[in-house]
Amino acid sequence: MKSLVIIVKILFITLIFSACNAPPKDDFIKDSIYNRYSIMSLSVGGGTYNVIEIKILSKKKLQNTKEWNVKAEVKGNYKNGSIPDGSKYSQNFNDTVNLIFYKQTQNSWQYRDF
Repeated sequence: MKSLVIIVKILFITLIFSACNAPPKDDFIKDSIYNRYSIMSLSVGGGTYNVIEIKILSKKKLQNTKEWNVKAEVKGNYKNGSIPDGSKYSQNFNDTVNLIFYKQTQNSWQYRDF
């Protein structure tokens, strides 16, 4: 019985440790990138970024930290709102973004530019 308790404790500790070191989920990464482009739309001369596709290229844990470097490709179009009838014209964009994701609290991921 004691050995069973010890095994359960070891398993529990292992699960907790692996959850702490797990990378951010893809859905959260994509939502963060959508939000980033929404903020850019508000700050860039009245233009609008329309994100069509996000492809996560890599997730790499930074050495000796709890941070993750995420590289993603973002495709979409940009409509310029600072010129007359600019909303009629759009240009495609294809960006590669590097973001660092880190946990501000145990369950709260944050990101910053790499």
